Amino acid sequence: MPTNEELKQRACEAIERHKGELVAVAKTVLENPETGFHETKTSKLVSEQFQRMGIPHRKGLALTGVKGEVQGGGGPGRWWSRTQGLRHR
Repeated sequence: MPTNEELKQRACEAIERHKGELVAVAKTVLENPETGFHETKTSKLVSEQFQRMGIPHRKGLALTGVKGEVQGGGGPGRWWSRTQGLRHR
């Protein structure tokens, strides 16, 4: 099992590899603000990104929520982000 430091290093490397697309998605969200429970563009964008990355997900939760789930090998724990809709099991 990888150590916490090894997992952090892997995460940083993945972020560095994908920084262009991460920044592009963030800019798209920031440039197209939506009010609560009306985040249709953001919901669609997140769903499309999950689909592109092969992350199984559900959409339409609490109107515009999107929830993706990834399997991890870093040990026990759960990550949940209502805003981004990503959970680690």
